[in-house]
Amino acid sequence: MKKLAIIFSILTGFAAHAQQQAFIDSLLLQLGQAKEDTFKTKLLYKISESYTPVNTQEGMRYAEMGMEHARKMKWKKGIAAFHISLGNLLSNTGSYRPAIEHYQQALAVNKEINNKKGMVSALLNIGGAYFDLRDYTKATDLYFQSLQLAEAIHDSSLIALNYVNIAKIFFGQSHFAKALDYGHKSLQLYEALQDELGIATALEVIGNIYNQQKEYAKAEAFYLKALKIYEDAGNLLNIATIYSQLGVASATDYRKAISYELKAHAIWDTLSPAYPIAITNIGNLGTAYLDIARYDTLHIVQRDALIPDSKQALLQKAEVYLRRSIALGEQTGDVENRAYFTGVLAETQFEQGRYKEAYANFRTYHDLYDSIYSQENKNNIAAIEGQRELAIKDKQIAINQLALDNQKKQGWFLITGLCLLLIIGALLYVQSRTRKKTNTTLLLLNNQLDEANKIKTKFFSILSHDLRSPVSNLINFLHLQREAPDLMDKQTAASYTQKITASAENLLETMEGLLLWCKGQMENFKPQIRNVPVSELFADIEKHFADGNSVRITFDQSPDMYISTDEHYLKTIMRNLTGNAIKAVANTTNATVEWKAWEQNGNKYLSITDNGGGATDQQLEALFNDASPVGIKSGLGLHLVRDLAKTIACSISVHTAPGKGTAFQLSM
Repeated sequence: MKKLAIIFSILTGFAAHAQQQAFIDSLLLQLGQAKEDTFKTKLLYKISESYTPVNTQEGMRYAEMGMEHARKMKWKKGIAAFHISLGNLLSNTGSYRPAIEHYQQALAVNKEINNKKGMVSALLNIGGAYFDLRDYTKATDLYFQSLQLAEAIHDSSLIALNYVNIAKIFFGQSHFAKALDYGHKSLQLYEALQDELGIATALEVIGNIYNQQKEYAKAEAFYLKALKIYEDAGNLLNIATIYSQLGVASATDYRKAISYELKAHAIWDTLSPAYPIAITNIGNLGTAYLDIARYDTLHIVQRDALIPDSKQALLQKAEVYLRRSIALGEQTGDVENRAYFTGVLAETQFEQGRYKEAYANFRTYHDLYDSIYSQENKNNIAAIEGQRELAIKDKQIAINQLALDNQKKQGWFLITGLCLLLIIGALLYVQSRTRKKTNTTLLLLNNQLDEANKIKTKFFSILSHDLRSPVSNLINFLHLQREAPDLMDKQTAASYTQKITASAENLLETMEGLLLWCKGQMENFKPQIRNVPVSELFADIEKHFADGNSVRITFDQSPDMYISTDEHYLKTIMRNLTGNAIKAVANTTNATVEWKAWEQNGNKYLSITDNGGGATDQQLEALFNDASPVGIKSGLGLHLVRDLAKTIACSISVHTAPGKGTAFQLSM
C-alpha cells in the first residue's frame, strides 16, 4: 500500500509565487538598475520567491542577498519577510530545525513592529515545520493561534490558509469528515477572493482526503483541477507534488501510477530531493514495484524497460527506491517516512527470502512508530515524575519560604496600590459631584436669565399698552389746542385745559402705579392673589378712560362682589380689552361699551360688550394662536391678554357678530 504525502503548501511573505523565467529575467533587469533603497529589497525578495519552486539554490542566494540589504536599510518588515523566505527554502530541503529558527526570528521582529499579518504568517510556518517533524501537538496549537489572529484582523486569505492547515491536522488523525469540512471552507474563501493559487491549494487538500479514503476517482478530479492551475503558473514544486499524489490515486493502475511518480521524481531531483513529498514519492515508487512483484503473477501489467519482467528485478528496483527514501528520511529527521518505508523494505526483503534482514527492519519499523505515537504518554509520565520529585525534595522548603515572603511583599504592594486606587477613585467621585453641582447651578442661572428676559419683554409690553391710551388722549388735546384754538371760546378752552390737566395727572398716577407694580414684580414675576372688589376694578377702568373719548362706558355688577386674583394682571387685561372696544366703536353712532360682573354656580364672570361692527377672525387670532405675529399694530394687546390670562387661570371666550358688536367673557 502506498503512503499518501500529507504536506500541504504554505503561502507566506508578500504572496509572491514562482513565475516563468521571462518574469524572473525582467526582475533581474530591474535589479541591475535599482537604487539602494527598499525597492531594491523588494526586488530581491520577489526574485528569491520566484526561484524557490524552480531552483532552490538560486532562491537561497537571492534570499541571503535580500536579508543583507534589508539589514543595511534597517527595514524590519523586510528582515522578517526574508526570515520567512529563508525558512521556506530550508524547509523545502528538509532542514526543519534551522527553518524554525528563521520563522521564530520573523515572529519576534513582526511582534516588535506590531505587524499582525506577518505574525500570522510566521505562526503558520512554524506550525508547518513542526508538522513535518510530526510534532502534531505543537503544530495544532500554532495553527489555532494563527487562525485566531487572522480572524482578529479579518484577513480572509490567511483565514483560508489556516483552514488548509487545520484540515491537514484532522487528515493526519484520520478525522476525514472534519478535514473535508475545513478543506471546503478554505476553497469557498479562496474562490470568493479569486485567488487561483489558493484555490489550487484547497483542491489539493480535498484531493488528499479523498485519496486517503480510497475514493480515487474523486481524488483524481480534484488533483487535475489543481494541476492545471499550477502548470499555468509554472510552479514546479506544486506540479511535482500533484504528480506524486496522482501516483497514489492511480493505485489500481501500476503503470499509470509509476509514470506519474517518475515525472514527480524527475522534478524533485532537480528541485529538492530531500523535500518531504519527494521522500514519500521515492518510497511510493519502491512500493509500486513491490506490489507488482507480489500481486501481478499473471503479468497483466505490460512488461518493458519501465517495468521488468522478472520478480527479482522488480524487488531489486523496489529495494533501491525504498533504501533511498529511508536514507533521506534519516538525513532530514523525517521519522514517519523513515518508519513507514522501513516496514515496506522489511516486506520486500521477506519476498526476497532475506528473513533475518526483514526481521531486523521490522523491529526498527515498530521502534520508530513507538517513538512517534507514544510521545504523549512520555510527556504525561514526565509531568507526574516532576510533581513527585517536587513534593519529596526537602531542600525546596527554604526556597518555598522565600517565595512566600516575596508573595507577602507583593501582597502589601498590591494592598497599597489598591488603597491608592481607592483614594484616586474617591477624589474623582468628589470632583464629579462638584462638577455636577456646578452644572446644576449654571443651569439654574441660565433658567433665571431666560425668565428675566421673558419678564423684561412682558414689562415693556405692559408699559407700552397701559400708557399708550392716556398718552394718546393727552396728545389729542394738545393737537386740538394748537391747531384749532379759534374753535374754542374761553369757557371751552378752560374746560379743555382742565381736561388736559386731569389727563396728565391721571397719566402720572397710572405710570406710578404701573412702575411700582412692575418694580415689585421684577425679582419674581408671579401673580399675587388676593380678594379684589369688582367695584375697584370698574373704578379703575372708568378713571383710566374718563377723558379723551365720546364713548359711553357702563358698568353692571352684583353688590359687594369680590374676585380672588392678582389685581394688576386683571386690570391690565381689562384695560387692553376696554381700549380695543373703544377703538371698535370709534365710528359707531351711540357708541357704547358695557362691563358686567356676576356670579353663577360658584364661578365668577366678567364680560365686556361693544356695539361696534364686530371683530374678525384675523383680529382675534392673537388671542388664541401663540404663533401669531407680535407688534403694536398686529395684536400685541391680545398677546398680553392671552399670556396674562393663562397666568391667573382665567379663561377667555369671544362672541362676535358682524354689525352687532363683540363680547369678551372672562371666567375666573
